[in-house]
Amino acid sequence: MNELALARSMSDTILGLCDNMGFTRVRKILLKVGVVKDVNPEVMVSTFAMLSKGKVTEGALLAIMFVPLTLSCYDCGNRGYRDDNKLKCPKCGSQNVKLITGLEFSIESIEVEKNLS
Repeated sequence: MNELALARSMSDTILGLCDNMGFTRVRKILLKVGVVKDVNPEVMVSTFAMLSKGKVTEGALLAIMFVPLTLSCYDCGNRGYRDDNKLKCPKCGSQNVKLITGLEFSIESIEVEKNLS
């Protein structure tokens, strides 16, 4: 399950940040995910919720921003988007392409709380 590994990695990163910075609650997380990662958003959200039980991330809203597959073709010079995960030029069909976007997986932002006591 791809989502479990990705959610665990994200959770570990955020929990480490919270521990280091003294954040007491995470309210919202915005993930940037390339479509090539083939992440199912519902599975990702439920997996993250399961991993968050009893932690500062419990109850946090997880929002996912998908990044399209963008390719640059070495054969015809086209730079374009694909609606699927096929690594072929959307114009000429060549597989001689450079991947520009679509593999991303990053925490774009988090909203947190910190007790001031």
